[in-house]
Amino acid sequence: MPRLFNLMEVQRDLRGIRVHTRCLRKQGGAWEGWAVWPGQKPGERRTYYDVPLT
Repeated sequence: MPRLFNLMEVQRDLRGIRVHTRCLRKQGGAWEGWAVWPGQKPGERRTYYDVPLT
């Protein structure tokens, strides 16, 4: 299991949050997107998901 962290991006109008997921696959490597969230198309994976607050 790689090291993971989430970055929360709050909209200025406070109507939603986008959560970006990042991973570190190997020691000393670069952080990259962790594409595990389903997209709009079949088989599409995203590195973020949205949380509406309204």
